[in-house]
Amino acid sequence: MEPETAMQAHTPSVPGTQGGKRLKVVLVSILFILLTAIVLGLVAAFSFSGSPVGLGWFVFSFAMGLTMIVLPCTLPLAFVIVPLSMGKGAMRGLLIALAFSVGVAITLSFYGVLAALLGEVAIGGLGAPLEVVKNWLYVAAGLFAIVFALGELGFLKVRMPSYSGSAPMFIQKQQEVIKAFLLGLFMGNIGVGCPHPATPLILTRIAASGDVFYGWLLFLVNAIGRVMPLMFLALLGILGVNGISFLLKHKEKITRATGWMMVGVGGFLFTLGFFTHDWWVYSGQHSLFELFTQEERFTGLIAGRLQIGAPHTHGLEELMGHTGLLGAPLWLGNWVLIFLWTAPLWFTWWKERQRIHALPEAEQKQPHEMNRLRALFFGALTVVIAGGVLWTSHWFLQHKTLEMEMMEEPPAFQLEITAPSVLEAGRPQDLIIELKDEKGKPLTDLEFSHERLVHVVIISEDLETLGHVHAEDIGPITDEMKAAGRYTVRYTFPQQGREYLVAVDTIHEGHEVALYQRVKTAGTSSVPVITKDFSRTKTFDGYTTSFEYEPSPLKSGEEAHFRYRFEKGGAPVDDFEPYLAATTHLSIVSADLGTFIHTHGDITPEISALPGVSEAFASGAHEGGDNAAPPAQFGPYVTAHVVFPHPGLYKIFSQVQHQGKVIVTSFMVVVEPGEDGVAAAPHMH
Repeated sequence: MEPETAMQAHTPSVPGTQGGKRLKVVLVSILFILLTAIVLGLVAAFSFSGSPVGLGWFVFSFAMGLTMIVLPCTLPLAFVIVPLSMGKGAMRGLLIALAFSVGVAITLSFYGVLAALLGEVAIGGLGAPLEVVKNWLYVAAGLFAIVFALGELGFLKVRMPSYSGSAPMFIQKQQEVIKAFLLGLFMGNIGVGCPHPATPLILTRIAASGDVFYGWLLFLVNAIGRVMPLMFLALLGILGVNGISFLLKHKEKITRATGWMMVGVGGFLFTLGFFTHDWWVYSGQHSLFELFTQEERFTGLIAGRLQIGAPHTHGLEELMGHTGLLGAPLWLGNWVLIFLWTAPLWFTWWKERQRIHALPEAEQKQPHEMNRLRALFFGALTVVIAGGVLWTSHWFLQHKTLEMEMMEEPPAFQLEITAPSVLEAGRPQDLIIELKDEKGKPLTDLEFSHERLVHVVIISEDLETLGHVHAEDIGPITDEMKAAGRYTVRYTFPQQGREYLVAVDTIHEGHEVALYQRVKTAGTSSVPVITKDFSRTKTFDGYTTSFEYEPSPLKSGEEAHFRYRFEKGGAPVDDFEPYLAATTHLSIVSADLGTFIHTHGDITPEISALPGVSEAFASGAHEGGDNAAPPAQFGPYVTAHVVFPHPGLYKIFSQVQHQGKVIVTSFMVVVEPGEDGVAAAPHMH
């Protein structure tokens, strides 16, 4: 065969030729088949409720594999398979993508065999034995990827294994395919520790079966689900907008770009393996990645469908005392990653410097100047990479530390209320309020809040009456009271034979102390009935009060915004006075008296910027703030914000003061379940 003829025989088909058109039709057909399988699989994935049975495990395993494309165990592989398969011609690109995918699938299926061999106890939901093996394989995969990358960049002369038998030309032609296959074999390890609720479910199922063939096949099906979207993305790249012919012209650039991307992937894989998943969390990169992919929300949704717990959490408490392989400290992982990502840059500069020095002196000036600029650029890039890695870790640690401080459980204070042996209704009764610490000792050193040392709110079980009293109403607070942690309040209970919620609110060493218990008045009465009244405009003591809230409907765990508007005699009331250093005091109680919230109103101008608040709702807000001292006069609008901890029926009492008189209003709302079903802790001030 003539050389020219031989060259034509091995030239890849490109769009525009007859063969290229046929290949394009084939690729588009494959794309359509992949897309159909992906769509059907995703529909199946979000149709599952509870664990599958029988043959349903294979459908389940495939469907769950598809959903992993958005997670950090699979998505990074897209940045490997797409560049590898682009610019090689349609057929070669398809073979490379297929070889890489097959390599990944084979490695993943091996873990199905391993799970069956280890058995249910050893697997333990990705327990220690498999975890350690997985991490060492990450190390090997990372080293392989780095060597591969340095070979692509021309830094190392790496000869990949090839067959030297009777068909050397065929092997030589397919060498890139073999490279892709071997790379897939190693990089398949990245998918084993996937933070997906289905992974431990499938592995545990395999371990429980103890069947090697079943384990291999079930996890192979899962692996096929994982690589299908990767194949889809690779084929899209091959059929890119600019065409394969354009990519062929830039083959060298694409090869170098692939090499540099593999430097990033390899460095990450090695660091992830040697310093373990705990470093991935410690580095903050996981949390930053989650901000974009919403991984925890996604895996939480899957876990909810499967009716199992979330696969893992990412907080500082899980990292306490943890190290990498061989006891390596987690913080060192950041510096190793920085080194692996930046060392090849400076190796490039050094090699170029060596090349320039080998040139005749007269030819060195211009290349030397270019290399000096390259050094400046690499220096800036090193600073950016190092700064980004270290800042991300600092951001995570600072954020999680603050989060832990905010979530820190307050001391377990105790409340004891001593009432008369016969608690009579209709006449003043003294209640002795005793506050104790977690050891039962008197709670001393209380701090004043809203002009009072201890606030006591009393609400009847039919949600019709509200009392707000203080020890100062009887007389001055003495040092003896403070030392004993014992305060007396006086209140006239309106009805006999009724239960009343008695809620105590104070501040101790900066901690909120919010406790409550029930008391019952003597006598008998009819069974209390809660009257449901959802009116939004009512009259209280001659003051017409309109009550609005957003968002609608109210949901637990989400901040609710209230707005009151007051009129008297048809005219707006704009000269309210502060009541106990607040625009309004709100006492919110659930219908079962199981939840109580004491908070305060504000009149903040930033209300329009709050989520869920419309422009119309925000109109009428005035200057002020929840923590700011209220103005001497204000009105007719008063706003407040609160988070309801649980869904249910709530009564909202509020107290405002006008011309020395305290006006009590009450409105009723229904709170629906929020996204998480339950909520964060309520605002209690």
